[in-house]
Amino acid sequence: MSRLLIIIFFMTLISSCTKDVQECYTPTNVPLVVGFRVIDTVVKVDSLNRPDTTVEFRDTALYFPLLHTTVGDTFYSFQGDRSSTGMGIFLNPDTNYMQYLLQPNQDVPLLDTINIYYDHQEHFISNDCGYTYFYNIKQLKGGSPRKLLDSFEITNPEVSTTQKRNISLYFTD
Repeated sequence: MSRLLIIIFFMTLISSCTKDVQECYTPTNVPLVVGFRVIDTVVKVDSLNRPDTTVEFRDTALYFPLLHTTVGDTFYSFQGDRSSTGMGIFLNPDTNYMQYLLQPNQDVPLLDTINIYYDHQEHFISNDCGYTYFYNIKQLKGGSPRKLLDSFEITNPEVSTTQKRNISLYFTD
Protein backbone atom coordinates (compact mmCIF):
# COMPACT_ATOMS: atom_id res chain seq x y z
CA MET A 1 0.00 0.00 0.00
CA SER A 2 2.83 2.39 0.84
CA ARG A 3 4.39 1.70 -2.59
CA LEU A 4 1.13 2.68 -4.24
CA LEU A 5 1.01 5.92 -2.26
CA ILE A 6 4.62 6.72 -3.20
CA ILE A 7 3.88 6.10 -6.89
CA ILE A 8 0.75 8.26 -6.74
CA PHE A 9 2.73 11.00 -4.96
CA PHE A 10 5.49 11.02 -7.62
CA MET A 11 2.95 10.93 -10.46
CA THR A 12 1.16 13.92 -8.92
CA LEU A 13 4.48 15.72 -8.48
CA ILE A 14 5.52 15.08 -12.09
CA SER A 15 2.16 16.07 -13.51
CA SER A 16 2.16 19.31 -11.52
CA CYS A 17 5.44 20.33 -13.19
CA THR A 18 4.02 20.27 -16.71
CA LYS A 19 2.96 23.60 -18.19
CA ASP A 20 -0.75 24.30 -18.62
CA VAL A 21 -0.09 27.10 -21.12
CA GLN A 22 0.62 26.04 -24.67
CA GLU A 23 3.57 27.76 -26.30
CA CYS A 24 3.65 28.83 -29.91
CA TYR A 25 7.02 28.77 -31.67
CA THR A 26 5.65 29.39 -35.15
CA PRO A 27 5.36 32.97 -36.46
CA THR A 28 1.73 34.10 -36.50
CA ASN A 29 2.21 37.65 -37.80
CA VAL A 30 1.48 38.01 -41.49
CA PRO A 31 3.11 41.20 -42.78
CA LEU A 32 2.79 42.45 -46.33
CA VAL A 33 6.44 43.06 -47.29
CA VAL A 34 6.98 46.21 -49.35
CA GLY A 35 10.29 46.61 -51.18
CA PHE A 36 11.75 49.88 -52.44
CA ARG A 37 13.45 49.99 -55.82
CA VAL A 38 14.87 52.68 -58.05
CA ILE A 39 14.65 52.98 -61.83
CA ASP A 40 17.99 54.23 -63.09
CA THR A 41 18.71 55.15 -66.71
CA VAL A 42 22.36 54.47 -67.45
CA VAL A 43 24.08 55.81 -70.58
CA LYS A 44 27.32 54.06 -71.50
CA VAL A 45 29.51 54.03 -74.59
CA ASP A 46 29.98 50.69 -76.36
CA SER A 47 33.17 49.44 -78.02
CA LEU A 48 32.35 51.33 -81.25
CA ASN A 49 31.96 54.59 -79.31
CA ARG A 50 28.15 54.62 -79.69
CA PRO A 51 25.93 55.61 -76.78
CA ASP A 52 24.18 52.66 -75.20
CA THR A 53 21.24 53.45 -72.93
CA THR A 54 20.02 50.83 -70.47
CA VAL A 55 17.45 50.93 -67.71
CA GLU A 56 18.45 49.27 -64.44
CA PHE A 57 16.23 48.29 -61.55
CA ARG A 58 17.92 47.99 -58.18
CA ASP A 59 16.99 48.08 -54.52
CA THR A 60 17.23 51.50 -52.97
CA ALA A 61 17.44 52.62 -49.38
CA LEU A 62 14.95 55.17 -48.07
CA TYR A 63 15.54 57.41 -45.06
CA PHE A 64 13.05 56.32 -42.37
CA PRO A 65 10.12 55.69 -44.74
CA LEU A 66 6.60 55.94 -43.32
CA LEU A 67 3.39 54.21 -44.39
CA HIS A 68 0.21 55.61 -42.84
CA THR A 69 -3.30 54.14 -42.84
CA THR A 70 -6.60 54.53 -41.05
CA VAL A 71 -8.70 51.58 -39.87
CA GLY A 72 -12.06 52.75 -38.57
CA ASP A 73 -11.26 55.77 -36.44
CA THR A 74 -7.71 54.64 -35.56
CA PHE A 75 -4.65 56.02 -37.37
CA TYR A 76 -1.69 53.64 -37.82
CA SER A 77 1.79 54.58 -38.90
CA PHE A 78 4.51 52.08 -39.83
CA GLN A 79 8.06 53.40 -39.84
CA GLY A 80 10.97 51.72 -41.58
CA ASP A 81 14.54 51.78 -40.42
CA ARG A 82 17.15 54.24 -41.58
CA SER A 83 18.39 53.11 -44.99
CA SER A 84 15.71 50.43 -45.26
CA THR A 85 15.14 48.74 -48.62
CA GLY A 86 11.83 47.30 -47.48
CA MET A 87 9.41 47.07 -44.60
CA GLY A 88 6.42 45.12 -43.38
CA ILE A 89 2.90 46.50 -43.07
CA PHE A 90 -0.33 44.78 -42.11
CA LEU A 91 -3.66 44.24 -43.83
CA ASN A 92 -7.09 44.31 -42.20
CA PRO A 93 -8.92 40.94 -42.31
CA ASP A 94 -12.28 42.71 -41.93
CA THR A 95 -12.06 44.39 -45.35
CA ASN A 96 -10.80 43.59 -48.87
CA TYR A 97 -9.19 47.00 -49.41
CA MET A 98 -6.70 49.25 -47.65
CA GLN A 99 -5.26 52.60 -48.54
CA TYR A 100 -1.76 53.56 -47.44
CA LEU A 101 -0.08 56.94 -47.66
CA LEU A 102 3.61 56.54 -48.46
CA GLN A 103 6.09 59.09 -47.17
CA PRO A 104 9.49 57.95 -48.51
CA ASN A 105 11.43 60.29 -46.21
CA GLN A 106 10.25 61.20 -42.71
CA ASP A 107 11.72 64.71 -43.08
CA VAL A 108 9.99 65.55 -46.39
CA PRO A 109 6.18 65.86 -46.19
CA LEU A 110 5.47 64.48 -49.68
CA LEU A 111 2.86 61.71 -49.75
CA ASP A 112 1.86 59.22 -52.42
CA THR A 113 -1.23 57.02 -52.18
CA ILE A 114 -1.24 53.24 -52.65
CA ASN A 115 -4.54 51.33 -52.75
CA ILE A 116 -4.27 47.58 -52.07
CA TYR A 117 -7.09 45.19 -53.00
CA TYR A 118 -6.90 41.66 -51.59
CA ASP A 119 -8.73 38.53 -50.51
CA HIS A 120 -8.16 36.90 -47.15
CA GLN A 121 -8.63 33.42 -45.76
CA GLU A 122 -8.32 32.02 -42.29
CA HIS A 123 -5.32 29.71 -41.90
CA PHE A 124 -4.84 27.13 -39.14
CA ILE A 125 -1.27 27.09 -37.84
CA SER A 126 -1.38 24.59 -34.94
CA ASN A 127 -3.21 23.80 -31.73
CA ASP A 128 -0.66 25.86 -29.80
CA CYS A 129 -0.74 28.87 -32.13
CA GLY A 130 -4.34 28.86 -33.31
CA TYR A 131 -5.41 30.67 -36.47
CA THR A 132 -4.14 33.62 -38.47
CA TYR A 133 -5.10 35.20 -41.79
CA PHE A 134 -3.30 34.74 -45.09
CA TYR A 135 -3.92 37.22 -47.92
CA ASN A 136 -3.87 37.19 -51.71
CA ILE A 137 -3.18 40.54 -53.35
CA LYS A 138 -5.49 41.14 -56.30
CA GLN A 139 -4.67 44.65 -57.45
CA LEU A 140 -2.67 47.79 -56.69
CA LYS A 141 -3.72 51.30 -57.64
CA GLY A 142 -1.88 54.53 -57.12
CA GLY A 143 -3.32 57.90 -56.29
CA SER A 144 -3.09 60.93 -58.49
CA PRO A 145 -0.97 62.94 -58.85
CA ARG A 146 2.11 60.94 -57.96
CA LYS A 147 4.84 62.98 -56.35
CA LEU A 148 7.76 60.61 -55.83
CA LEU A 149 6.44 57.16 -56.71
CA ASP A 150 6.96 56.19 -60.34
CA SER A 151 5.28 52.78 -60.48
CA PHE A 152 4.61 49.61 -58.51
CA GLU A 153 4.13 45.89 -59.05
CA ILE A 154 2.92 42.80 -57.24
CA THR A 155 5.99 40.55 -56.99
CA ASN A 156 4.42 37.80 -54.85
CA PRO A 157 0.63 37.95 -54.41
CA GLU A 158 0.50 35.41 -51.54
CA VAL A 159 1.00 37.13 -48.19
CA SER A 160 1.85 34.57 -45.50
CA THR A 161 4.29 34.01 -42.65
CA THR A 162 7.19 33.42 -45.10
CA GLN A 163 7.85 37.18 -45.24
CA LYS A 164 8.89 37.29 -48.89
CA ARG A 165 8.64 40.59 -50.77
CA ASN A 166 5.06 41.03 -51.95
CA ILE A 167 5.04 44.51 -53.49
CA SER A 168 7.79 46.56 -55.12
CA LEU A 169 7.54 50.33 -55.24
CA TYR A 170 9.64 52.07 -57.90
CA PHE A 171 11.14 55.53 -57.69
CA THR A 172 13.04 57.39 -60.42
CA ASP A 173 16.63 58.35 -59.78
